[in-house]
Amino acid sequence: NEPLEPKNYRDSLKRSDRAQWAAAEQVEYDTLMKHETWEVVDLPDYPISPLPTKFTYKAKIDPVSGNIVRYKARLVCRGDLQHQSEYDNTYSPTARIATARTLISIATQENLHLFQFDVESAFVSSAVDRTIFIQLPPSCPKPPPGKVYRLKQLLYGLKQASNLFHAKLATHLTDKGFTSVDEDRTLYVRRTDKGVIYVSLYVDDGLCSASSEQVYNEFIDELREIF
Repeated sequence: NEPLEPKNYRDSLKRSDRAQWAAAEQVEYDTLMKHETWEVVDLPDYPISPLPTKFTYKAKIDPVSGNIVRYKARLVCRGDLQHQSEYDNTYSPTARIATARTLISIATQENLHLFQFDVESAFVSSAVDRTIFIQLPPSCPKPPPGKVYRLKQLLYGLKQASNLFHAKLATHLTDKGFTSVDEDRTLYVRRTDKGVIYVSLYVDDGLCSASSEQVYNEFIDELREIF
């Protein structure tokens, strides 16, 4: 029996379910094109080494039947090959287990609803802060002769991706009236006439406790304004 997921693109070519993984690659490529993640530019007049990218693969399993219900491909940068001139700050605060416990405790004490959320297309909704040229995998179109792809938006795998995404999200939350808890920069709270909401962040995933589903939905609608 072949493994559940291919190890890499070359491995995916040999599989019996190659058609499904190819379709997943196309969905990912189309999404990135929709977000204008990169642009085609002239090759610069100095030597460059475009940063390689690759597809990673993940299968979503139905817990009852055990069958694959979704094939997911994600295009990521080879951040391990980034030159030091292509990034600066890589630190991004992430929620601790203690933060999640605190949030659950607050929800219990204040009779709040708990929700889990993720920010879809999080990184590709944030601008890159450096000039970074990339090379796409073999299944993607190549740039015309004399041209190269230059990143406009973040991709997973970039060393600075989490830092820049968190900075954008933190600014958005502050603009929407949230304040961060001094003891934990990943925990935010907002109190209004409609109720209270606590938000804890772990990169592009989060845990939320809110006084009502309406308060939570309002927060999610605000996220969709920029992501």
